[in-house]
Amino acid sequence: MRGSEHVSVAVLTTGGALWLMNGQMDVSGPAVAAMGAAAIGALVPDIDHPKAWISNRIPASLFGLGVTVLAAYGIMRWSAQGASSQMFGPMFVGLADMMVPLLSWAWLAVAVGLVLLVVSMIIASVVEHRGATHSLAAGAVVTCIALIAFAFAGRPTIGLWFGWGFLTHLLTDALTPMGCPALLWPWHPGGSRWSIPKPAMRPMTVPGAQQSATPSTNTSVGANGDGGLAQPVEDLPRHVTTGLAQDVLAPSDLEGGRQEVS
Repeated sequence: MRGSEHVSVAVLTTGGALWLMNGQMDVSGPAVAAMGAAAIGALVPDIDHPKAWISNRIPASLFGLGVTVLAAYGIMRWSAQGASSQMFGPMFVGLADMMVPLLSWAWLAVAVGLVLLVVSMIIASVVEHRGATHSLAAGAVVTCIALIAFAFAGRPTIGLWFGWGFLTHLLTDALTPMGCPALLWPWHPGGSRWSIPKPAMRPMTVPGAQQSATPSTNTSVGANGDGGLAQPVEDLPRHVTTGLAQDVLAPSDLEGGRQEVS
């Protein structure tokens, strides 16, 4: 499944769970943080794929955004020092001062982007797609890390929603034909597909189709009154007899049939 589909499932299920728990639609800060954590958790298992969001777009976006903010701040400071007029100098200083609170976030974005890029490259080189990262054990580990990290911020329940997003990724991948081969890694590293079974489709039968599909053994073409064939094969044109041989004879006898009608 695509990253957008995993994010959609995680956000919708988290929002629905919060709505059932609170009895109303919750759009407060904690609810938005919970849905955001679930969305990020739903992307983490695909860190084993070099083209996934978590290992490609997100690191590049974080790194690019951080570098852009830092570069803009540096340009404002340099322009303020080099401005000769009294009008533009204070303006550049004011813009640079407005960006000061964003500098710590910019450095954090650059660091997280680089870490994600390096870690995803290492994991993708040693783990096959839908391998160990698509397992319940990996989900338990990253959920514990998220719980500890958000506990320091005073929001430990956000870590649980992060784990829920991870779990929705595994469940939705189980709906695909490939399934989750390493769901029980490391105990069962990939011996079974662990996909949700799908109902088998019974073939539709048409009454009389078996009889009509059975080739006739008569050697003439065209129906007569008693159900037989009126016109002998040898009286037909060559292109008609060749097509008849292709329709009536078995593939193994096709070449011999062509010789007979020739």
